[in-house]
Amino acid sequence: MPSGAWRLAIAVLALATRALADPTITFESDRFGNVFVPGEPPVLRVTVTADASELRGALIVRGTDAYGRGVGLVTETVRLAPFGVSTSTFVLNTRILGHFAVEASLASGRGGARVTATTGAAIVPPARDAPAETSAVGYYVYPEDSEIADAAGIAAEMRRLGIRWVRLGHRWWQDGRWFEPDRSDPAWLDTQVFERWVDAFRAEGIETVVTFFGTARWASSSDDETSIGGFPRWALAVPRDLEVWRLLVQTIAQRLAGRVRYWEIWNEPDIPLYWQSTAAEFSSLVRVTAEALRDVDPEARLVLNFTPDDVELDPFESEVIATAGDVLDVFGWHYGHVDTVDTAKRLLPGMRPGAVIWDTEAFGAPRRHINRWLEERASGAERIFPFVYHLTGRTPEDELARFGRYLVNPDYSPRPDAVALRTLADAVGDAASITGEDAGLGYSTFIASGACCAGTMVLADMNEPGLTWSGKPGVRVMVEVPPTVRRLQMTDLMGNVRVVRVHHGRARLQMLGVAAFLRAEPPAALTSLRVVRTRVRR
Repeated sequence: MPSGAWRLAIAVLALATRALADPTITFESDRFGNVFVPGEPPVLRVTVTADASELRGALIVRGTDAYGRGVGLVTETVRLAPFGVSTSTFVLNTRILGHFAVEASLASGRGGARVTATTGAAIVPPARDAPAETSAVGYYVYPEDSEIADAAGIAAEMRRLGIRWVRLGHRWWQDGRWFEPDRSDPAWLDTQVFERWVDAFRAEGIETVVTFFGTARWASSSDDETSIGGFPRWALAVPRDLEVWRLLVQTIAQRLAGRVRYWEIWNEPDIPLYWQSTAAEFSSLVRVTAEALRDVDPEARLVLNFTPDDVELDPFESEVIATAGDVLDVFGWHYGHVDTVDTAKRLLPGMRPGAVIWDTEAFGAPRRHINRWLEERASGAERIFPFVYHLTGRTPEDELARFGRYLVNPDYSPRPDAVALRTLADAVGDAASITGEDAGLGYSTFIASGACCAGTMVLADMNEPGLTWSGKPGVRVMVEVPPTVRRLQMTDLMGNVRVVRVHHGRARLQMLGVAAFLRAEPPAALTSLRVVRTRVRR
């Protein structure tokens, strides 16, 4: 296998009538997740492996771009001995950016049995050089230790998809030992795999927000062995000795010194699903965490997020903010919206100087990692982390759909949502600020400011639900713009550009996804936009 190559194992369709396993089809390429940049050969290798029988048949591989056009077709005869292997090459024949779907099918000569496999691919611009600190584009990641061998590839793929920040949880609750270890021995706390994840992200220019969550069995103040939300209740209780928690925080902060600056305390402690102790006990935990972090790094920043069942603070939240808000640097609401951001703004004066608003767990794909991201940024959130990048299959994706669909397939190949995020990151991810206005008929406009994107306007469909990217034929949208605008340069969510002429202050736009990015000729003329008519093409 060439250097940097990786293998994508694809589940194939089973044939219930056969006693033996079917042949298999797998994909691999020289780029993790099949995410390429222009200038790299967009080549996939398609491998067919026979089962215990001789295999004779035809392999057909075809690719399609995000607009429904073919980008390659390979047809080959396959003749294999039992357990034999053959590999074919498939090239994406295209000059455009965006997402590509690839399907391989194997029609067997023994009765026409058919096996299929699919994967995704993407071609995106080279990664931007802007510092992560200027970016508002984060994502929530929840990797398993079993994925550590692919950590470098996963991080490289995420950077290519425009992600500059990740929220990564340290799961102390997974220490299920009954008896306290010797804390004078550094081995009492194993952080090797966790550190490797941080380093993998850092190597790609992605900053990590570390979340402290859960209590080890031996350190818990609770003996309750029952479960709630998949967690043992003892894991959700305050440690019986806060000095042990202080040591935990200090140890991790020391081991990650110079690599992590932002730290989040717990996950949604305002609901019993994640916190089984009192508000006063949580406030004490917050203060001890802040002291421990700043003993190691005076510049450490502490993040706290609640979940917004209501816009106003409930008694638990009010007590925590009143008694520990002065040590917090970042506050936010998970799955926030305009009203929750406004509430958070009112709380900032009671926090440390320079305190800001983040949403470290926001609504994700489809579509909401674009339109909700824009809405929250325009409301005043500085950084947003949609849910969730990828899980390894322990939780069915449909159970999480109300929060967010994965950006990548089970084999890590990209979905259209991933390319859309990259386009958003390039267009307005580094904006100093974003302002939003209602554009009519369920659409909003967002204007970005700052050196990166001055003059960029985003037109976004704020209706839900729906796909991030629909492809053709899309929706015809008639817009009114200032009469001085002569042309609009329109970048779609796949990153491709077309020029639209404006006639008497009106233009017809073909929206193939939830948003499009507009720039005007002359450059400063696009100060407003109004949607006056929409029509779904069929």
